[in-house]
Formats: sequence, structure tokens, C-alpha cells
Amino acid sequence: MKLKRFNTYVKENIDMDMDMEEDVEMKDNFQDVPEFDNNKIEEDDVETEEETHEYKGNILMKELAEKLGVKVINNSIEYKGQKINFFSETEAFHVGRKKFDTMEEVIDFLKN
Repeated sequence: MKLKRFNTYVKENIDMDMDMEEDVEMKDNFQDVPEFDNNKIEEDDVETEEETHEYKGNILMKELAEKLGVKVINNSIEYKGQKINFFSETEAFHVGRKKFDTMEEVIDFLKN
């Protein structure tokens, strides 16, 4: 029995696989899929400004900043020397090392 070199063996198998693929006829599986017409866009498919998919934390930070009369800068709020963040891991506001579930809790803490 004569041993083949590995590269020769692999090349023969690849060539054989390619020959088999050429023999197989592909059927069109997309016959029943309707064509998409870019000109026909229904009103329901158009998003309004209220329906945008913005991250909940960004929305809450903007609302809190508006209530405090400051701006969100780099996903944080600076208010009276306190840094306020909203972290997705905890889904809560963080002021320093304290954690708050609602904007009202944060505002009460900052006002005291």
C-alpha cells in the first residue's frame, strides 16, 4: 500500500467535492416571495419622532437634565458638584456611590 502525501489527499477530496457540487442543481426557493416596491410605503411604516427607538437611559437622563436645568454631557450630568449617570447594568441612576430607581429620588437627594 502506497501512502499519499497529505496535501495530495486533501486536494483530491476538494476536487471531488467540487465536482459533486456542480452536479447538484439548485432550485429557486424564493419563488413565492413578493418583490419589494420602494415606491409603496404605507403611512404606518413611517416612524414619527415620538416612535424613535432611543435607549431608555438616554431618554431618562435628558428628562432629568431638563428638570434640573442642566445639560447631559458625555452621558453624565454635573449638578452642584455631583456627577449623575444612568447605567444599563443596574437600570438605575447613580449619584456618586448611591443608586436611585427614579428621577424623583435623585431630585430629592440633590435638593437636600
